[in-house]
Amino acid sequence: THTLMLSENTRLKSSVSYQNSGSKTQNDTIDYVNEKYFSNYAGKLNEDKLTCATQIRHKFNAKNNLATGLSGNNYITSFNDSAWNRDLQRYLLLSNIDNRSTVLLQAYANWQHRFTDQLSINTGLHWQHYNLNNEHALEPRAGLKWEFAPKQALSLGYGLHSQVQPRTVYFKKNHNATTDMY
Repeated sequence: THTLMLSENTRLKSSVSYQNSGSKTQNDTIDYVNEKYFSNYAGKLNEDKLTCATQIRHKFNAKNNLATGLSGNNYITSFNDSAWNRDLQRYLLLSNIDNRSTVLLQAYANWQHRFTDQLSINTGLHWQHYNLNNEHALEPRAGLKWEFAPKQALSLGYGLHSQVQPRTVYFKKNHNATTDMY
């Protein structure tokens, strides 16, 4: 993270981060009829995430602040899994995704106005674009806060909030029994 003061009332804050997560799953079962122990499902997931973000905050005066920002997330996903099919008496490959890159871009603008020391409003817009399904969303947001006593406040908020599903949901395929393919 790096912060740069552009002026007395304006600052630029940028950051770069890396994250890795993974899991392995194996589901075992016992065939009591044939007295066999076997694995009926196995899956391995690994995901790397590189995030770059920047934000500019400007304080116009004691009552008005503006924050704008942009972030980009690059996900590198690997997901492989298979399951035992009793009818076919073999393992079926469900997913075979190796190092698939996807990008989530986001931008926002937020304005805060203080009517008094006890009453303030936040309004803004949030935009995101996900290249895996080529979807985008523009979402309004608003919040009102009233501090009616020391250490006590009442807040109201409104906003639309899109949600990106786990990448494995986007890679899911249905099995076609006629062609025996996914």
